[in-house]
Amino acid sequence: ELSNLRLRVRRPDLVKHSVKEAAKRLGRSRSSIFALIKSGELTPVRECGRTYITEEEIQRWERKNRT
Repeated sequence: ELSNLRLRVRRPDLVKHSVKEAAKRLGRSRSSIFALIKSGELTPVRECGRTYITEEEIQRWERKNRT
């Protein structure tokens, strides 16, 4: 876990979250994450048939949508 935290600090573009993890992190549902992807507000990374959201993308979305 500590090495993962270090990686997040150094290279947020390399840390990937599942849609479920991204939803939890952003306080949204899985379906709303897919809706954000479909609308182009979140850019996913697809690997081996799975969809991920990078830490960098989550941080970008959070900055853009601060209230």
